[in-house]
Parts: sequence; structure tokens; C-alpha cells
Amino acid sequence: MVASVESEVVSFSLGFSVDTPPGWTVAEDDRTEVDAADRARQELDWWKGQWRRNLDEDDRNLLAYAESTGADDLARLLADPGSRPVATRTLALLRELEELERDAERAAVLGIQVGYVRLETDVPTDGYLEVVRYRLVDKLSAVDFYKAAKPSSKAGWRGTRVGRTVNIDTVPAVRLYTDFGHNKDDDSAAWPKSVQHFLANGRDGWTIECGCEREHFDDSRSLFLDLSASFRRSAPAERPPVAHGANPK
Repeated sequence: MVASVESEVVSFSLGFSVDTPPGWTVAEDDRTEVDAADRARQELDWWKGQWRRNLDEDDRNLLAYAESTGADDLARLLADPGSRPVATRTLALLRELEELERDAERAAVLGIQVGYVRLETDVPTDGYLEVVRYRLVDKLSAVDFYKAAKPSSKAGWRGTRVGRTVNIDTVPAVRLYTDFGHNKDDDSAAWPKSVQHFLANGRDGWTIECGCEREHFDDSRSLFLDLSASFRRSAPAERPPVAHGANPK
């Protein structure tokens, strides 16, 4: 990383710069390449385990039955008024499971996560900026990239509908406001609100996320939008040489 705090223009070897106000510090700057689909599958397996453990015994029995029977049998149960409530709940459980599977499937087009950078600040409370770069499998539009890289439904977030795109550094970007605490009841204040941007230019994909503690987000919205708009791409630093005998990625 090459940074100049005094100038408030901070540049990173990942291949970008942003204009940051005083008080922002670099928390992470990672150039480790990760296969996005493999990571999504690992996360999916963990979430599916958590999801199954959170089911009560009746729901676990229903799910086991649904996974061992066919669609025709469920259709028969739905047609029977006496069995309909059980069949309806069974189908709802299957839909939740399918949603988890789709999260991993859509990540396949993201290719390789080249690296990420995270900046943090105390003003606003728990404020952060996170930039992630992808080397995509194929060229994607900003909307298609957003569909692949958006937050997982399993996180229980609420967000704005995708409207028109905006331009950041001359690149089309989808803007999304997210609230991860709207359904967390008593501990909702501990979950952040954020604004995310999804940029795609050829096979180069970027996500830019800015957020903070929920109760301070509305007052900080313009700061986050300005911070995101200051994003500028630059040539990334050369990758380190491959050690003798190693296989390059």
C-alpha cells in the first residue's frame, strides 16, 4: 500500500484510490486471491448447518420427509385439506433451502476475488469503507454483476430496489442501500446500515461498501456517497514473483 494521509488521497496496490477525511485508518489490505465460488460454497455449507440446527424438531422431521419424497407426493398432500398445512410448511422449508443453494450458484460468475481493502473510523460510530475487486469469468453489465455479488439472502437484509445505474470513475454502477438490522429485534442497533456500489468494466468487477452504526447512517449518507464517488481506478502493483517450483494461479 502507498498512502498519504495528509493529502487525504489514499492509493492502494489493489489498483484504486479514494479521498478520505481525517481520522480514517487502514484496517485490512489483503491481496490474497480467492476463488469466489469455492468461498461461497464453504459459506453455504456453514449456513446450511446453522439453518438446520435452528429448526425445531417438527420442522427437521418435515424437511427430512420432504428430502426423501418426491414433488408428486407433496402435491398430493397439498390437495388434501387435512394435510395441507403440513405440506405448505414443508414447501416453505424447501424454498428456504433452495435460496441458500442459489446464493452459491450465482457466485460462480464472480471468478476470482483479487483482494480487498477495509478502512475504518470512529466518526461516524463504527464507520467503514470496504472495497473488493474481482477478476470475472466473463464480461458482465453492472446489473448482472450486482445480481451475482449482492449480499446473501441468508443474512436477512433489507434493501432498496435496483433503479437506474450511476457512474463512478466513468464506469456504470448499481447503488444499493442495505439494512442488516431491520429484523433483528432487540439487538438491531448493533447491525450496520450501508450503501453499496457494484461496478463492472469488462472482466473487472468492484464492490464499494460504506456503512456505520444504524442510528448514525442517515446523517452520514452524504459523506458515504462522496467517499464512494471519489473512487478512482489505477494500475495495480505487479504481483510478487512465483517461487521456484510453484504453480502460478
